Amino acid sequence: MTFVSAPIAIGTADTIIYQCPATLEGSVHGLQFENYSNGAVVLTIKLFKQATGQTSTVRTKSLAAGEEYLFTKVNVSAGDRVLASAASNGTVRALANAYVDAATPVAVGFTPRGTWLVGSSYAVNDVVEFDGSSYIARVANTGSQPPSANWMLMSQKGAQGAAGSGAGDMVTAIYDPTGKGTDAFDMENMVEGATKKILSAAERLKLAGIATAATANATDAQLRDRSTHTGTQSVATITGLGTAATLNTGTGAGNIPVLDGSGLLNTAILPAIAVTDVFEVGSQAAMLALTAQKGDMAIRTDLNKTFALATNSPGTLADWKELRTPTDTVLAVAGLTGTVTATALKSALAIAVADITDASANGRSLLSAANYAAMKTLLGITLADLTDASANGRSLISAANYAAMRTLLGLQIGTDIQAYNAKLANIAGLTLTGNAGKAVVVNAGGTALELGTSSGGGGGNWDLILADQKASNTGGGTSVAGVQDRDLNTELYNSGTVSYSISTNVVTISTPGTYLVEAEAPAVVNAIYTNRTLITDGANVVLGVAQGGRGPSNSQTYSSAVATVVVATTKQIKVRSYVSAAVAGGLGTAIGDGQPEVYTVVRIKKVA
Repeated sequence: MTFVSAPIAIGTADTIIYQCPATLEGSVHGLQFENYSNGAVVLTIKLFKQATGQTSTVRTKSLAAGEEYLFTKVNVSAGDRVLASAASNGTVRALANAYVDAATPVAVGFTPRGTWLVGSSYAVNDVVEFDGSSYIARVANTGSQPPSANWMLMSQKGAQGAAGSGAGDMVTAIYDPTGKGTDAFDMENMVEGATKKILSAAERLKLAGIATAATANATDAQLRDRSTHTGTQSVATITGLGTAATLNTGTGAGNIPVLDGSGLLNTAILPAIAVTDVFEVGSQAAMLALTAQKGDMAIRTDLNKTFALATNSPGTLADWKELRTPTDTVLAVAGLTGTVTATALKSALAIAVADITDASANGRSLLSAANYAAMKTLLGITLADLTDASANGRSLISAANYAAMRTLLGLQIGTDIQAYNAKLANIAGLTLTGNAGKAVVVNAGGTALELGTSSGGGGGNWDLILADQKASNTGGGTSVAGVQDRDLNTELYNSGTVSYSISTNVVTISTPGTYLVEAEAPAVVNAIYTNRTLITDGANVVLGVAQGGRGPSNSQTYSSAVATVVVATTKQIKVRSYVSAAVAGGLGTAIGDGQPEVYTVVRIKKVA
């Protein structure tokens, strides 16, 4: 006959889809499952065999959301069960079609399961023992304690028999004379005899502390020998010990310090003490070769200086620290500090001629004379007294004015000497310090000379110099027939007046103004090929001078171009080369002298 089940919701635990009756056998056909959840789940199909009491997994299947799955056929015998479980509770439904045969089924025996356990699952015909009786399961069950409707009694526990009195029986008069009953052998009910005694709790504890065979075959002498003993003994039980015997080792208060592997006490107990030695050496090498320790001093006779060792590494020059000595600068005199000049000291002391008490009156008069002429008058010196001066020299000194001196010397302004000139004064007024490399240029109004903005680094009068710079012995690259961009990657000079950046060989100027741009680039060509440098700002292209080779073989030529570029906000500039034929290494030949190779060069000057 055929059996069709109603839809069954599958749980996370094993759910019975079909159980074959105890008197039939057959097969389950078209076992259909459907996942009606929104996510994938894992389906597990199992078969419980009544004959063996074993459950095995027959198929594990992952079902997508909404997926249906058909398991074709499962053969079952009497009492067998088809089970299923899903990874998520209630997300899968099952529908089973079973065909069973009414013929006499295969005989099914008992399945012994031992003592009944509350957490175990039992099937039909499982046999268990409980409280001295045996039971057989009428139906599958879990947690149903026998006796109950789920269990049938097979054999029942018998009643307590009468006390025995024959040979071999434990006769009450001998084994339970005081009538203790079932607890006659309980330790609490036992009594001591004349020779057999019961150990007290203290005695049992003492025996428990003795190791197995601790004193087996040991003599009294061995038992008294402490070298053969193991274990520990409380200090409090030992007499004759000094006070130090009960203290712990360590560095804390109340501890006994011990020496380390080097025979030294811990520095927390006794800090390291260095004995300073003083060495006299005549060179740096001799100082570094000293066997010295931290704190030792070395007197350098070659330097007239003294050094102290700051570490325990005398061979390291940086660890020798020079001992500083005070400078010989006057700290203070007459209220003056630092470097004291004679003028400042004279002013501070306010010494007057009258204070020079050991000078004569004439001497004081000479010192207080208003000028050299007054001194000359006091001394009565005339030109005739200058006996070591020539006649011309005396005439020059006695000249009435500078014009008379120029006449005596034969000098004429404009011929022999330069008269005052405003332009020369302008040049004389230029500051030289800190302006190395700057050029003298005419100012914007054309009225005076001034220093240009370029300085240092060989920049001349340019504001910015950029180049294609490569490692030594690295060529400029392979040329192609036609126009190609030239590399720009290195700043050679920057006056700091122009804001710019380089990215992918493009120079972006972000300081508004008018600029003069000059570029030159090499190329390797021969007599029938041409090299030309181009400057472009994206909208305009300026062609440079075309250069051809100097013979039938390839030679390096330089082409230059000059352009005026106006920058309103920002402007992008790049240098390109036109070469009429492709040449390997055609963008420049390396020198290989160990210095960087320089190929394309761009010079930029802000002119307005």
